[in-house]
Amino acid sequence: MSRKFLARLAPLLAIAAFAVVPAMAQAANARWTVNDEAFTGTKEVLNGSKAITLVDPTLKVTIVCEASSKGTITNPTTGNSTDSITSITFFNCKVSGPEGEGCTAAVVAEKLPWATEVNEAGTIDTITGVQVKITLTGTCSAKGTVTYSGTLSDKIANDIVPPTGTPNCKVQTLQSALSGELESEPFKTKGKITGNVYICTAKGEEVGVNDLDKP
Repeated sequence: MSRKFLARLAPLLAIAAFAVVPAMAQAANARWTVNDEAFTGTKEVLNGSKAITLVDPTLKVTIVCEASSKGTITNPTTGNSTDSITSITFFNCKVSGPEGEGCTAAVVAEKLPWATEVNEAGTIDTITGVQVKITLTGTCSAKGTVTYSGTLSDKIANDIVPPTGTPNCKVQTLQSALSGELESEPFKTKGKITGNVYICTAKGEEVGVNDLDKP
């Protein structure tokens, strides 16, 4: 390669490198916010849901519960933001379905805390290590104890007003739309999980995820 060609190429390479730097700088990780303000470190949060639904089409049972939980959200100095569910209570559970009519359900979270991580786009929160034990008592055909476990994901949306009566959160805040399937033991059936969960700080403040499309 001639020296003249190298001399002409060098300025072009410098311009290209300069153009790449801003793009790399913009490729930041998603960050939790509180009242639209960024922070570094960990904050305590409360979660609430009017309806988390489990449908097991094989066992022919549907269970709908309200839920209240506590946890943390963390913005590390590097890497994706995380959160953790440290305690959760299910209550006002309703049982239906061909094999569920006539029973009541006791739903208990196990193997807490459940760890989660937000993707770089700030749109999906993945929840690992989920496990719940469900005991059905009464006159239904499906009475007994089943344990469901696996991984769930939730689609994140900012600035959503929780439905009236949602536990813990009353302000416009972050909504997590749960989805996914958990596997049952001992039956190896699949339970489909859906439901909207609302997250606010322990002080009742709005929680969100920053918009990476904004500078």
